[in-house]
Amino acid sequence: AKLTAIALSVSPSPVDTPMSTIVPSIVVSETIVLQSSPIALKTYHGKYVTAMNNEGNRNWVLRGNAPTISAWEKFTLLCLKDGEVALKTYHDKYVTATEDEGTGNWILRANAQTISNWEEFSLHDVNTEKQLSCLDVIKSLGHNPINIAFKTHYGKYVSAMNDEGNRDWILGADAQTINTWEIFAVTLP
Repeated sequence: AKLTAIALSVSPSPVDTPMSTIVPSIVVSETIVLQSSPIALKTYHGKYVTAMNNEGNRNWVLRGNAPTISAWEKFTLLCLKDGEVALKTYHDKYVTATEDEGTGNWILRANAQTISNWEEFSLHDVNTEKQLSCLDVIKSLGHNPINIAFKTHYGKYVSAMNDEGNRDWILGADAQTINTWEIFAVTLP
């Protein structure tokens, strides 16, 4: 996997970090410390997560229904300074978990301009629910797909939900625990 290290502009790159000898340092922002090459997210039912504006009204709801990987299905995994991660789409927007128009349901959209709490996620082992290091996930990408779960900053897991039987597979963020719908395989396209 191609890695790009990003040194914080407020301090020099740490000398004792093994990655500092493997990849070049580039200053991008004070919050992003590392980013992956493009990744794809495959749901448990074998479809890819897509950030496509398929409703024509610019709501950019993420869905797990793409049969193959194209530009819409590629994301950049951003390791943040606070240990969380963010996902950036090919159209330079960030994935955000927001309430769906007062329904009480939380869904993922690809329409945020900046990273704040709603755009931050943690990565979790699907068997133990233990939080995983973003760096470890990125370093493992070149081998096999990595099964992980995404947890929002407010403590709920992301799911590829079968939207009332219509096979739309909208990505929501309401799950208390990791079950089948909360497992995503992180792969290189």
